[in-house]
Amino acid sequence: MPLYVLNRNYTLMGFGHAINFIKGQPVNIPPSLVLDAQKIGAEPVEGEREEMLPDEPVVPVVPEGEARAAALTAVFKSIDARKQREDFTAQGVPSAKAVSDLAGFHVTKEEVVDGYHAYRASLEGAA
Repeated sequence: MPLYVLNRNYTLMGFGHAINFIKGQPVNIPPSLVLDAQKIGAEPVEGEREEMLPDEPVVPVVPEGEARAAALTAVFKSIDARKQREDFTAQGVPSAKAVSDLAGFHVTKEEVVDGYHAYRASLEGAA
């Protein structure tokens, strides 16, 4: 069992145990009470503190409006530059799966078709 020390007198109870902390004296803590001991401020005598909370999952930010259009334009440029047959549908537009994979967020088929036609039109207008 790990040794923990607390900066005050305190009795920690839980899971059928009653642990009496005396200020500054190390006490053995059963593994089931380690997190509870850390919650009251107990510090391990040796080693590192255990993580009390798991890391929060990273939630991807899905762009909207002009930022979304700019991201899709960048994806269309990338798809056109790499010229991979499997990225395109039989209609000559990128597949929604390929665009979604490169963009990092879900894109509908209609959004791809409309966006890709607008992208191609802007290239023809610039030439």
